[in-house]
Parts: sequence; C-alpha cells; structure tokens
Amino acid sequence: MDEIASAEGVDRKTVYNTARRAGLPRRQPRQTERNARILERYRAGDLVQQIADEEKVSRPYVSSLARRAGLPCREDWGRRYPVNHCAFDSPDAIGWWLIGLLAADGCVYERGNLITLAQREQDVDVLRAFLAHVGCPDRPLTDISGSERRPWSAAAGRYFEARIFSHQIQAALARHGITPRKSRTLVLGNEAAGQPAVWLGLLDGDGSVEPSGSRGAPRISFYGTSAVMGQCSDYWSTQLVLASGGAPSVLGHRGGLSKVCIYGANAARAADVMLAASPVSLERKRAKLEEIASYRPSPSLSSTLRNQLQSRKEISNG
Repeated sequence: MDEIASAEGVDRKTVYNTARRAGLPRRQPRQTERNARILERYRAGDLVQQIADEEKVSRPYVSSLARRAGLPCREDWGRRYPVNHCAFDSPDAIGWWLIGLLAADGCVYERGNLITLAQREQDVDVLRAFLAHVGCPDRPLTDISGSERRPWSAAAGRYFEARIFSHQIQAALARHGITPRKSRTLVLGNEAAGQPAVWLGLLDGDGSVEPSGSRGAPRISFYGTSAVMGQCSDYWSTQLVLASGGAPSVLGHRGGLSKVCIYGANAARAADVMLAASPVSLERKRAKLEEIASYRPSPSLSSTLRNQLQSRKEISNG
C-alpha cells in the first residue's frame, strides 16, 4: 500500500478506500497469523506487555483480541493506580464540588474513557484532591506545559493535568451535563444545579473572587455558557436577599460566554453558603472567600441621612 500511495501521489487511506469500493478483500482479515500467534501466547501465560512489544501492537489490542476470543481475564492483573469507578455515582460534598470543577476545567474524551483535569502549577492542590476522591492519590500528574494539545500553556506558565480512565465515571458525569465538547453547550443537570458545592467548583474553575472589587466592596463572578449562567442566576436568587426580589443579572462576556456577578453583602452571603458546602476547594480562592465572608458593609451616606431625618422627625413629634 505504501508503494501504491507513493507512486500515485495519494495517501494510504485513499488506496484503502478505493480497494474497499472495488470489493477487494482486506489485506489483514480478522483471523491472521499474527492474531492466532497472539492468542496462543496469551493462553500460554506470556505477559501482555511483552506480547504487545514483540508483535508490535498495543496492550489494549492484545486484551480486546483475547476478550473477543472468549479467553478469561488475567486473575493477577490490576491497574497500577486503581480507580474507584463509583466515585460519582452518589456524590458527597467533595464529589459535587469536583463536578462543578470538571464542568469548568475538565475534559471528557469520546474515545478511551479518558477524563482529564488541568490546572496551573500554583493550583495543583485541586488535582490532588480529584485523584484522592477517585481512589488513586499516588497517581503522578502530567506536565502539559507547552504541549501540542494545549499550546496556550506555553505562554501561561507551567500547567499540570490529572488523568484517569473510567467508562463508569464518564457515564456518571454525563448525567450531570459534563460530556465531550461541552465548552459551548454545557447545561447542568437539575440536581447538580441545586448544589452549592457545584457552584463552588465552577467558581474555582471559571470564576473570580475579589475581596475589594467594586468601590471597595467584594465581588464574586461566575463565567460559563449562557444556559449555565441562567441556572446560576436562578440558584442564587433563592439564596440571597436581593432588591425587589430580582435575580442576579446574566451579562455578556468575551468569547461568546456569559457571566453572573454578586456584590457587597450578597457576596458575603454567597461566600458563607459556598464555604459551608464543601470542606475542600481551591486553597487560593478559598482564602479570598473567607475574607469576603467577614465583610460587613458600612452605612451609606443616604442611609445615614435617612436615619438623621427620622430622628429629627421623632424629636419634633415629641
């Protein structure tokens, strides 16, 4: 096929597709001498990695070939870093927080059951918390600084990624809206949208916390798709004391995303709610939330004047 492709100035895929359309048989049908040899070695007890290296195939190829042939799994086989596949089936407080964090900064891949979570070097505490929650706290992090998959990380400093492989966890996350290609289509499930720890995780991933934001008052800002920010506004409208019974506004943000901002005393109330929601969160932002939670607004000038006028009125009536 390489010789044909080179002579005709096309790639191997074109040669392959042309042969298939013409009804020609595959060059490597399912029952090849190599496959038979792999199965024979598997039955004999050879190591899967050794078979894969010597037959120039991958470990999953050897395992899937053995499974299709009805051969039993190796009894002594185990993951080097085992995963608790039920970690998100019935989320606890930390599980809900991680669901929010994965909604913001996680990636779910359609192939390979791969789930990843990336953070800057200064925030790897959340990656450790993620790995601990899924049962493999000793699994090493992957340095993705300047990698081809994430070229932006070269200019942004060192970035690290936690990686796990689990079909069951992918299915559990999908029930809460975390699916492949979620960046522009994310909508949280109803149960997740009602969990304060989810909004804490979303804030840790895609949010900003400013203890002295607008005119010295604190500000908490959430960012995400317009659908998720609508859910964010609905949630906080039930948790905060808002003027005229309204809800926090959903505003436009750069890159086609939206944002919800909470200010002043309401930011302090939101900080209290989120800090109580999970004992674990991003350490850097948690410290700022604790600072905001202690915020007490000083009386405004209009409030002071109103109190003075009320006092004068009471004196004159007396």
